[in-house]
Amino acid sequence: MGAARWEYRLWQDAPPPLSAGEIEERTDLYLVRPGMTGRMVKLRDGCFDVKNLIAQADGLQCWQPDPKLPFPLDSGAVAAALCLDAGERHLLGPRHDCAESLVERLERATRTRVVAVRKRRATQDQRGCTAETAQVRLEGLWYGCHALEHADPDRLLAAIDALGWPRCRNESYIERLGREPEQGQPATTSSSQCRP
Repeated sequence: MGAARWEYRLWQDAPPPLSAGEIEERTDLYLVRPGMTGRMVKLRDGCFDVKNLIAQADGLQCWQPDPKLPFPLDSGAVAAALCLDAGERHLLGPRHDCAESLVERLERATRTRVVAVRKRRATQDQRGCTAETAQVRLEGLWYGCHALEHADPDRLLAAIDALGWPRCRNESYIERLGREPEQGQPATTSSSQCRP
């Protein structure tokens, strides 16, 4: 099991510029269940990836990662992570050899929504914390995302205050994906302004 990390994440409608340095680009598939906000389940780099919300304090969230599970994958681990009911467990089948077969079965046999999230992100050290600036494509629209994380919540709070960030707007990926879309659209549907 990986080390728990305290996180704080802010979203904005306009994707922020990224400097032309090291930019990581990837697409994660988030597995979203109705009402499930205390667990993030996604498919990333050929693995089944789960993080659990284990604490909240002062507007921060502490996430504990489970060990990543590679394919082929036993359906029991998927069913437990997604809290599938007995009927869904039965329809899921016993195992999956690849992410594509799991996604197809989840979408056909369960109430799980599979959301592809495209990320372009850059990280740096910011007042002793890991800082992330990201351009995020959710369901056809580009958003901006800024995040800080650290193992020590007091150090994270000090960095948030020093940067002048509001303490009341922390929203994880799974919370963002689980809520209803707002009226009005974000700044862009084009990826052209999302290039450095």
